[in-house]
Amino acid sequence: MCLSECYNARTDPFPADPFPADPFPVRTDPFPVLILSVIMGARRFRRLHVGFFSMNSENMVSVSLDREQIKKLKMEAVRGRSYWDRVSVAFAFRLLDTSDPYFDYFSVLDELDYMERIRPSSRTKAEQQFRKKPLHSLWHKHFFLAKHVPRNIVVRWNLNENGNRDLTNLLSEVTENYGENPYMWPNYLTHRLVTQGFEERAERGLTGDWIIFAKHDGMNFYLDLAIHEEGEECNADALLQRIRNGSHAEFPFLFE
Repeated sequence: MCLSECYNARTDPFPADPFPADPFPVRTDPFPVLILSVIMGARRFRRLHVGFFSMNSENMVSVSLDREQIKKLKMEAVRGRSYWDRVSVAFAFRLLDTSDPYFDYFSVLDELDYMERIRPSSRTKAEQQFRKKPLHSLWHKHFFLAKHVPRNIVVRWNLNENGNRDLTNLLSEVTENYGENPYMWPNYLTHRLVTQGFEERAERGLTGDWIIFAKHDGMNFYLDLAIHEEGEECNADALLQRIRNGSHAEFPFLFE
């Protein structure tokens, strides 16, 4: 069948959801990192009792860390960057977790370095403050993994909402120039939709999953990772509670 016949035969040449649900989500709830208990000194904590879950086990693992061990943990997580002390224990555990083979540690570090003005540019969209309560006091910055390519292509052409003007123009262009040639139009359409579509989206800033952070006294405090769905109104309370569980003991001033 030529493209012109296909295009004219259907008002919606693409399914409403062209890509299935992400099969490899970033490690988030129900695998939280919890501060189980805190041993305080005169003004600051001296030891944290931390609990976390393994991807391969339903049983919680717990460790007790003193201040020097926590420093070493964070320094290892951010490869000695100067902002190590503004990274939560929960965030450090998330970065050091190797149980997810699809997680790219350096994609997160690149975005942290950008926000700390160590790296000159970012491939993803600019950081934004959450607009609504209960997350309004927090910010998020996207980080990009290879598994986010389909999502960015969907966004570029608005495929989840029956397309956009650019998609209509593209189909008209391909139909007009190559639609009668069954050997040409599939290759050209695929190249325009996927390769050039991704490149065009990258120029505007890629989407991905989230680095959750807070601002205080002109500095960023990096708290955890999350996926888009956790920021939806129905999940926002649970996300805030997870952030508090992993960060409040170290940075109580962020939750006042």
